[in-house]
Formats: sequence, structure tokens, C-alpha cells
Amino acid sequence: MPARVIEKEHFSLQWLLERRFLPAIGGLALLGGILVRLYPHDEAFRDSIASFCDAIFIAAFLAYAVDPVVKHGLIKDTFGYVYGYSLPPDLQTFYDETIVKATILRRDHELHWTIKRLGATERTALQLDASFHVFNFTDKELDYTHKVYAISDTPGENGAVELLYCKNLKTNAVEYEYHQNQLKALKATVGPHTDARIGPKMRFAPKAVDAPPEYLFGVRYYSESALSFGVDEFRISELTSRLKVIVSVDEHLKDHLFTLIPPQDGQKDDIKPVLEDGGYRCTWEFHRLFVPNETVVLRWRAES
Repeated sequence: MPARVIEKEHFSLQWLLERRFLPAIGGLALLGGILVRLYPHDEAFRDSIASFCDAIFIAAFLAYAVDPVVKHGLIKDTFGYVYGYSLPPDLQTFYDETIVKATILRRDHELHWTIKRLGATERTALQLDASFHVFNFTDKELDYTHKVYAISDTPGENGAVELLYCKNLKTNAVEYEYHQNQLKALKATVGPHTDARIGPKMRFAPKAVDAPPEYLFGVRYYSESALSFGVDEFRISELTSRLKVIVSVDEHLKDHLFTLIPPQDGQKDDIKPVLEDGGYRCTWEFHRLFVPNETVVLRWRAES
């Protein structure tokens, strides 16, 4: 999705034609047209300048009042214009609500599972560290709140949020960091078997998605699963571009086969951890867009 950010440091025609300046431009053109008509000499010069002012006024008015409506219609009918057909109503609604109205984009999302055998049991302890950058690609400042959920669908399963943080990448300062004993203040009631936390509100200035990120948001989850046939999942809650999944395991799971849903293009369904940097690891990378409520499912099983 193209960035809609105008550089403020340098004057340019694009900066001048931002929508918020159009009423002033139109007003000046209208005033100029009135004043120049009062000029008593050189009728040809007077008429030329007056026509120019009229054209500027009309262009500014149309750009301010009509252009947003036309653009919205064009956006809604993009598939009809480009591909020669219209989207079905349900798909059009999804496109409008999820893509057209999007204001925030998660970028460089990383999910890192660390899986170890839980004592001498036939179970595993899972730590999931999720981190990402946030970009406000509109032309206005926006508030952003980091919301996280740990859901335990199976009775008796443990699922909890252990850490919530935000770091300023420019200053290396920690904007906020809440550990397990401090997270009680951020508790949110959502439903049974759900550990929900809501971080402090952050204010985001507009930024192009190809600009360096300013903040890193992160969360750490804890859960448990079976050793031989285990599963865990992560639900994507916001529009997300570029996702990397890493699974690090201990000696007890190095010969297990791991499957990720959705699969990475060109990779086998089941892969075995390889030795990297002194540990056993699997890695998947996705250079595509994920939409809200897509789920990343990790499964593993003992090699038969």
C-alpha cells in the first residue's frame, strides 16, 4: 500500500497541494479574481489574469469537494476497472473494511517459539516472543494501543502473558515494560480462559513504510502442550507485512517434525530442526500481507 506522507522539511508543490491548504488556495484565487477585475487598464491583461484565478478557484474547489468522493468510488471499483469484473458483495465489504480503511500497518513481525520438555513429563513448555514495528501511513497523527491475548482453549492448559514492552529504536530507551507481576494493572476482561492485556496509549506521527521504524513492540507468552503431538497458534490482529517464524527446541525435540500453517512457498510441509548457533532451529519467512484474524498454527510430532 503506498505511503501517504508528505515530507515537511522541504517546500514542494506536493506539500502545497495537501487537502488542508486547498480552501485557502481557492479563497485567494477567488479574491484575486475579484480584485483584478477592478483593474482599470489593459483589458486583455485583466481578462487573462481573471481567467487564471477562476481556473485556480475551480480546480481547488473540485479537488477539495469532489476528488475524495471520486477516489473512494475508484477504490471501491478497482477490481472492476483493472480486471474487468466487480467483487462479490461480501468480498467487497472485506476489502473496504480491511484494506481501504486501514491506517496502521505492522511490519517485520517476528514470532519466535522456544520449546522445551517440561521436566520428566511427556509435555512441553512453550515461550513465544512476538515483536513488530508499527507504521502510521496516513497524513494525520493517530493513537495506537498494543492489545494482546493468551487463550487456553483446553481445560487445564496454562496460557499467560509474561511480558509486554515498547522500545524507542532512536534513543534505545524503554517506553514501557511490564513483567508478569506488573501486568495486573493492564488486565482486561475478555472471556473465560483468556489472559488479555492492554498497554499504554501511544501517539504515532505519519511515516512512510520505507522509512526506518521508530518503535519496537513486543510480548512474551507462556503455554504448554504435548511432547509427541503438540500444537500452538498465534492469531494476527492487525494488517501485517512480512512475517518471520522461528522455532528453537531442546535435545528432546531435535528429531521431531514441525509443520507451519500456512506453509512457506517452496518448503516441505514437515521440516526437522537444524543445528544453528549452538541450538536446533526451524525458520520460515513470508514476504506477503497478512490480514486480521489470520492464524499461524505450529504443529509438531515425533518422527515415526
